Amino acid sequence: MKNGYLVLALIACTVALAATARTAESKKPGHRIVGTWKLVSITAHYPDGRVLADPDLGPSAKGYLVYDGSGHMCAQLMNPNRFDWRNPNNPTPQEATAGVVGYDAYCGTYEVHESDGIVVHHKELALVPNQVTTSVARRFSFVGDRLVLKLMETAHSGERLGFTLTWERVN
Repeated sequence: MKNGYLVLALIACTVALAATARTAESKKPGHRIVGTWKLVSITAHYPDGRVLADPDLGPSAKGYLVYDGSGHMCAQLMNPNRFDWRNPNNPTPQEATAGVVGYDAYCGTYEVHESDGIVVHHKELALVPNQVTTSVARRFSFVGDRLVLKLMETAHSGERLGFTLTWERVN
C-alpha cells in the first residue's frame, strides 16, 4: 500500500513540475525580454503607406517598459509636450482630455511565445477602464541590443494603425 501512495505522489509531482515548467518557460528570469526598457521611438503606419510619429504621443514620445522575471510587466508612455494644467487639483475638461490622450499606461502579467515571436500583455491595471482584464499581443524582435514591438491598435482618432515601438535596455 505504501508503494502505491509513493507511486501516486511521484506521478502527481511529475505532472505538477511539467505544468510549472510549461508556465515558467515563457517567464524565465534569463529570457532576453526581462529588464527595464526606455523608449527610443514610436512610429505609426497608416493604411495608405505613410509612416509618421505617433498621432497621440507625438514625435518626442517618452516611455518605460518593464518585464520582470516573475511574469509581471508595466508600460508607461507619454507625450512630453502636453501642456500644464492651470490647477492640477481641478483640471478643465479640455485639460483632462489632453492629459489622457497624450498618455498611456497599463500593468499586469505577460507571456512570451518565443517560437511565434509574440509577447502577450494581460492588463490588470490600465489608464483606460475598458482595457482592464483585456490581453494584447505584440510581435517582438531584437535588433542588436534593442527590443522592437509591433502592434495594431486604434488611435484616438478612430483609425486602425500599425505601430512600431523601439526600446533600449536600461538594465
